[in-house]
Amino acid sequence: VMIMGGGSVYALLLIAGLDLHYHVTLMIGHTPWEVAKMLRHPETADSHIEALICSRIIPTVSKLREILPLSLGSFFCRDFIESTAVGD
Repeated sequence: VMIMGGGSVYALLLIAGLDLHYHVTLMIGHTPWEVAKMLRHPETADSHIEALICSRIIPTVSKLREILPLSLGSFFCRDFIESTAVGD
């Protein structure tokens, strides 16, 4: 859920579509929070990670949003969204 907060619901689509869910479950400590932070603010990441986010991930999410417009409200109840800060 923390990663989704960084990249919207489309981050979940990428994780599922690229079959990365197992790898995400292995993340420990603050790693999910750090990934979400870099997705929200790529300039805080190392230059090669920033380049990857800006050249690959952001355009991919943008294209997904164009092709498949979704909102968090269509997936989760408002209480869940507010309690997890996903909507921020």
